[in-house]
Amino acid sequence: GPRLFAGGSFAKIGGQPRGQLAALEPATGAVLSWRADCTALVSPSVNALAVSEGRLYVGGYFSTINGVTREHIGSVDAATGQVTSWFPNGYTGAEAGARVDALAVSGNVVYVGGTFASIGGNQTLGPLRHFIAALDPTKNLTNSVLPWDPSANGPITAIAVTCDTVYV
Repeated sequence: GPRLFAGGSFAKIGGQPRGQLAALEPATGAVLSWRADCTALVSPSVNALAVSEGRLYVGGYFSTINGVTREHIGSVDAATGQVTSWFPNGYTGAEAGARVDALAVSGNVVYVGGTFASIGGNQTLGPLRHFIAALDPTKNLTNSVLPWDPSANGPITAIAVTCDTVYV
């Protein structure tokens, strides 16, 4: 498309202030005016991005996108940067440092990997999903978590989906 998305742990890119997420002009690398800043109290980062059907899915270690509460995962309109209504909430219980590190979209499923112990609720309520989950991008909170549960025994840092196979 008309923009290349970049995520990381930066406050500036190309000399322009951007909060961990930016859109660049693919041919020149120029920073576009598009904004979807991600913030956290300590060391925010955007670790994973996936684009599907006009949405940019964002995962990492953050508590807001453009000032709207989104814990470690959310989505924005790929054209405008406006936060969508999707609110799966990547809460992690008492586990410190939990985050989303991998995203892949296939059809109407968003596959999520990271260091989390639960997702789709709040710190005391949310389906247990150890390090990996499948989410419905049309639903929020606990309703967004699909039954698929491979229950990994360690952090997931990459996900790829082809046909009917999920690779982690």
